[in-house]
Amino acid sequence: MNDTPTGQEDPILAHRVRDVLGKIGRVSVAVCGDFCLDAYWMLHPRGGEMSAETSLRAQAVGRQYYSPGGAENVVANMAALRPASIRAIGVVGDDVFGRELLRQLHGLGVDTTGMIVQHGRFDTVAYGKRCAEDREEPRIDFGFCNERSRDTDAAVLSHLRQAIEQCGAVVFNQQVPGGHNVEFAWLLLHALHVLGERSAPYEGVIRKQLDHTVASGIDDEFGGVYVEGPHNGGAAYDTEKEFWQQAETLVGTLDGCVLFGIDPYWKAYQKVHRFVFDRVVNREVGEWWPLLTRDGNTPIWTHMGHSWKINYHSVRSMIQSIAPMEKLLAM
Repeated sequence: MNDTPTGQEDPILAHRVRDVLGKIGRVSVAVCGDFCLDAYWMLHPRGGEMSAETSLRAQAVGRQYYSPGGAENVVANMAALRPASIRAIGVVGDDVFGRELLRQLHGLGVDTTGMIVQHGRFDTVAYGKRCAEDREEPRIDFGFCNERSRDTDAAVLSHLRQAIEQCGAVVFNQQVPGGHNVEFAWLLLHALHVLGERSAPYEGVIRKQLDHTVASGIDDEFGGVYVEGPHNGGAAYDTEKEFWQQAETLVGTLDGCVLFGIDPYWKAYQKVHRFVFDRVVNREVGEWWPLLTRDGNTPIWTHMGHSWKINYHSVRSMIQSIAPMEKLLAM
């Protein structure tokens, strides 16, 4: 700041930075979002022993370490600024990754009362990164088939309400795929309805989640919504089409139309609706293809039924679409 070249204006004066940092020390902060863990497994070049069961040579982990990801990384950066206090609001699973994540938060002096541990149907979101010599092997992701319970959603919402009332700042972080964006948005709306709460205080967050998916997740060429992309926007890096993202986007974009108006959510809904009924539905059996190529012409996975499909995403999206459709027709 004091070494700005001649002729260039220093954008932030040193005394202003000191003033801001001093004020941060008097602010209580809450971070709500997708708490994740990055797991780094450094593979030993010699490998492991030969497996007696498979006759294949195992990979040996020579060194391992775990670092903050997603909202936990936001918390770690926030802790470096030394605010008056930090509280974390999110969900982890009852697993080794969740326990390590909470241990790290405790080490940062964070209030983890708002970190809900869900027992069953929820794995802590973790990115397993196997690193061999100078390259990273294909990543192993945990927690991408999660189903948050109604009790979990109610608990998160309760802690979030308290944070909004008691903290000077609340930071939101989104990390998981675009389908989770819209799923979060409409599940939050649903939770508010069940609890008899007004949606107005949360509409900014809901709209941001929906807009992120519309801007970065919808395939304008072939229709449908992509599997995954960077959490801060930009081009998707997994352009295949998985069933559950389509299901959640159908509901979320309809809710967006009702809450915020037709544009741009109706156009997004049409693109996903058309892709689902033209490509995703396997009409021979009445269920949805689990994973398709980007254009929808070729199934990648062919299993028709499992616990996340028939009794959860696909059927639920059809049922949950009825109410917003009726509202739109009445408008």
